[in-house]
Amino acid sequence: MREAGSTNFIFHDLRHTFGTRLADAGVDVAKIQELMGHASVVTTMRYIHATDEGKRRAITVLSEYRQRKQNLRHKFVTNEKRQAL
Repeated sequence: MREAGSTNFIFHDLRHTFGTRLADAGVDVAKIQELMGHASVVTTMRYIHATDEGKRRAITVLSEYRQRKQNLRHKFVTNEKRQAL
């Protein structure tokens, strides 16, 4: 740690990194809880921190989902539209 010039590091920080990286990789909370050996998901949530990259990915997923839903709506003709034709 001295050679790296790192300060304020405690070994326990690695647990936070582990939980956060698993969540960022898309691993569900129940699996992270099991891997970390926690009895409660509440404890696990203390170790998972949202990253900017993870937030961007979540918004992208939502945007793609919304686009798929819109595309499906345009494929079907409602009864109201049929009657208007």
